[in-house]
Amino acid sequence: YKEYKISEEQYQILLKFRNFFESFVDLDDRPYLEKDFIDTPEWQSVMNRAKEVLQAFHYQEEKEV
Repeated sequence: YKEYKISEEQYQILLKFRNFFESFVDLDDRPYLEKDFIDTPEWQSVMNRAKEVLQAFHYQEEKEV
């Protein structure tokens, strides 16, 4: 990760997200169509972790002009 100039903190947040997401998709009973899981509390947790990653990398959504 250092080759890509990613800080230790950013790296740890990415690992945390990857592990959390893998546990989400590895569930045997997980539906594969987004309409079946998009409104679940588990998906909200995935989205919250993804937001942590975006914050760690100082991502700002571009506004339409």
